Amino acid sequence: GFSTEVVFNTTGSLPQTSLPPRLVQAGPSWVTLEWTRPNSCSVEEVVTYTLEMQDETK
Repeated sequence: GFSTEVVFNTTGSLPQTSLPPRLVQAGPSWVTLEWTRPNSCSVEEVVTYTLEMQDETK
């Protein structure tokens, strides 16, 4: 027959925060930023950030 059902639970942890981004270049409607991947993230992990800009002309 079938094997016995087994359930495992693991606790999650918050990812390490990265250092603040560094401004490389900026224009009227664009920016180029650089930042370093947190040490706790492997190269295979996908790290995403959301950048929000405020339109100061309004």
